[in-house]
Amino acid sequence: MFVDTHAHLDLCTPAPDVLVDAALDANVGHIVQVATCVASSRLALELANKFPQVSPTAGIHPLSVSDFSQVEELARLANTHRSKLVALGEMGLDYKYEHDPAQQKRVFLKQLELAQSLGLPAIIHHRYAEEDMAQILNQFTQLPVVLHCFSSDQAFLDQVYRENLFISLTGMITYSKKGKVVRAVRDFPLSQIMIETDCPYLSPKAFKGQENQPAFVLEVAKRIAEIKGCSLDTVREASTQNAGRFFGLTDFGLPPSD
Repeated sequence: MFVDTHAHLDLCTPAPDVLVDAALDANVGHIVQVATCVASSRLALELANKFPQVSPTAGIHPLSVSDFSQVEELARLANTHRSKLVALGEMGLDYKYEHDPAQQKRVFLKQLELAQSLGLPAIIHHRYAEEDMAQILNQFTQLPVVLHCFSSDQAFLDQVYRENLFISLTGMITYSKKGKVVRAVRDFPLSQIMIETDCPYLSPKAFKGQENQPAFVLEVAKRIAEIKGCSLDTVREASTQNAGRFFGLTDFGLPPSD
């Protein structure tokens, strides 16, 4: 069984029940529904209540940051539903578009502090912000984090590496035959790698032109197996165990996170 560790079912065209059924048919037994704002955090909880194959997160995406009161609302929601949440996020820094770095950093720091206080891992979004990201992450070395949609290089990983830091790969890796990401993945421990779709975005090469969905996460695992020079079963077992430990998933027989 595979786990899609980062999906946005609410943004996909097919209904969630159609996506979950298609995922199960493709041997994808669990989906982490990742929030991007307070409203989508509530929706993630609703989807998890409806589908046992879905686990929810709560968080504020850096491009969803508007004012600091969002963090206070998120904190109330997360504290109320702590037992159901498997992570906080996605959160982080994104300097690609017009942005307010100071506000993004302030909201990011408060979410990391909230995750730490609740004992939840953090899902990290970062784009064009590696210097600030490394500086902030290195203040929270005891907090388990996953670098979602990893697209950086070995030099960045060297700055932030620790045993409780994971990277998660999307369909974008299926387009890369060489380059900085492939080299970083080749050298990074398989015990700290997870797979995701980030659906409905970033469809793998085999489904280019189609909207992405959790059923397609197998293509990511196949590419990791090629890069690592190992079997698909090895990647399946490792990535699923990693997801179980990181998110504390136990409903498919994996141990809870430490």
